[in-house]
Amino acid sequence: MCRYRLMRVQGASMSPTLHDGDLVLVDTQAYRVTTPQVGELIAARPAALAGKAVVKRVTAVSEAGWMLRGDNPSESLDSRGFGPVTREQLLGAVCCRLWPLKRPAVSC
Repeated sequence: MCRYRLMRVQGASMSPTLHDGDLVLVDTQAYRVTTPQVGELIAARPAALAGKAVVKRVTAVSEAGWMLRGDNPSESLDSRGFGPVTREQLLGAVCCRLWPLKRPAVSC
């Protein structure tokens, strides 16, 4: 299994941090020995979204899993709608934005 995965952001849910079409690098092994912390950007595949992957910010940790929310809540489908994500639904940590190059780098 490859350690890193490229993902393209779709929609405005993570604006202003990430924009529609941005390409991010996801470390798929980041949470093998640690867990996501509040404030981190992660990629996940919530069961309620039938296989669709999302990039969101961790806003809380509960016994049921991690609560995720977009930086632009009015445009975000997040844990307010699909609930917490479990360890099995985590895809990895968003390491950085790779594209487009014209905006300042995002490192998370």
